[in-house]
Amino acid sequence: DTVIYVGHHLGEKKYVIDTVAVDANGHGVMRGNKDIHKGIYLVVMPSRNMNFFEFLMGPEGQRNFSIETDTVNFVKNMKIKGSPENVAFNNYQRHMMDLQAERYEIEKAIKNAGDDKDAKEAEYAKMRNLNERRVEYMTKVENENKGTLFGSIMRSMHEVEIPDFPRDENGIITDSTFQYKYYKKHYFDYIDFEEEGLVRTPIYEPKLNYFFEKMVVPSPDSMIVDAHRVIKMTYDEGMMKGDTLIYQYTLSHLLNYFEESKI
Repeated sequence: DTVIYVGHHLGEKKYVIDTVAVDANGHGVMRGNKDIHKGIYLVVMPSRNMNFFEFLMGPEGQRNFSIETDTVNFVKNMKIKGSPENVAFNNYQRHMMDLQAERYEIEKAIKNAGDDKDAKEAEYAKMRNLNERRVEYMTKVENENKGTLFGSIMRSMHEVEIPDFPRDENGIITDSTFQYKYYKKHYFDYIDFEEEGLVRTPIYEPKLNYFFEKMVVPSPDSMIVDAHRVIKMTYDEGMMKGDTLIYQYTLSHLLNYFEESKI
């Protein structure tokens, strides 16, 4: 006998698109003919201090599904019918929660080790192993979900692997800026510009902002060149090579970003 809000991410912000009445048994249905874009969506509970859980809205034809959960633990108690992509997303969230719990225990053990170097090193080894397992798991999930919005989301979180500095026959570094230039050149390699659903996730906008705040030389000439390069990527590599949602969003975002820039 209350309401829930249904919304979506758009960059780093969240927007409500519908209000759904919930009956005495906690049941609510969202249906309609509105044009709903792909992305990560939210079910927000005003009666529960605006707590929320997330689900994926995939392509047309894959939008008739149900989600059941409870407020004790939204993610762990979630049951999904009719959407294999959301099942995969939920399994990923559960696994990452387990890894986060492991990380918390290791961090606590490191803190409790005090000045005991051997004990600390043992915990650091556990942390390195945990990070390796995390990367392996994310790569596995990405490979299992290729061709889907979820697969593109996982791919967008892939870190660029940076080669070692080039060296001469004496082992002396020949280009001290090599790693910076390599990382900058390949920074967007794992962004699928054909997947417009990335606009409605909390991933793409921060990645854009980080690039212009940390990777681009803070001078007008450099920023103009790199802004044009990024916009051209979204246009040339986007779906049907043209005026797509991800292109429009990038253009609009960079316009607003540089309107407020002090450079």
